[in-house]
Amino acid sequence: MIGVVCSICPPEWQTHNSNCYLFSKDVLSWEGAQDYCQEFGGYLTEITTREENSFIEQTSKQNYHPNRTAHGKYLYGYWTGGKEDLTHRYWYWGGSGQKFTFTDWSPGEPSLVCPPDWEHHDNSCYYFSNDTLPWDGAQEYCQEFGGYLAELTTTDENNYIEQMSTHYYHPNSTAQGDYIYGYWTGGVKNRTDGNWYWNGSGQKITLFNWAFPEPNDLAGKENCIHINSNEGFKWNDYVCTQNEYFICEKR
Repeated sequence: MIGVVCSICPPEWQTHNSNCYLFSKDVLSWEGAQDYCQEFGGYLTEITTREENSFIEQTSKQNYHPNRTAHGKYLYGYWTGGKEDLTHRYWYWGGSGQKFTFTDWSPGEPSLVCPPDWEHHDNSCYYFSNDTLPWDGAQEYCQEFGGYLAELTTTDENNYIEQMSTHYYHPNSTAQGDYIYGYWTGGVKNRTDGNWYWNGSGQKITLFNWAFPEPNDLAGKENCIHINSNEGFKWNDYVCTQNEYFICEKR
């Protein structure tokens, strides 16, 4: 871990730009490391500029010594204060609560390991369901796995979902005899302002992939975004209570 305090530096701490840094020789979990730093009136380091990042890199190389824990696990480096908000899917600094504005990720990072039966693409895992649920039930199902109904925010992601939906989709009917046309996504309409939002993140949708001539709000009841197998898995506004397949996403 690398701790920071802002004052006259204690013994064994290093000064840089009015901050004090401790490069630990002991090993702790992330939470334990944060508690340790707080005992000194500090916090796990927050690397907010390229200059500070260069200092941390250089000093880490000087202080790091390969070692193993008591359980035989190899120690690969130092904890910082960076942490992921799994609900809103962004990285922030645990001490200040500030979102990242500077990053220096290694190639391929941040990475994740997808659960069995989930597909990995870019920085997300996706689950293409074999069961059908109404939109609300599908959202709850995804939340049980720490995810949310898929939010298609880029052209690349839309293309990927179209491709994988074609691969996974199998025509079927519900127990009530209703034909299943495709997959629920996390898109939902706000009837007050008329805009479409991603339910999981609450973000207003700015990139659309509607099938023509959607959205048509048939009978004034189509408030959820569904990707339609009859339209090449382009977007369709649909009745939220309809049972459909669904796509979960998690990061």
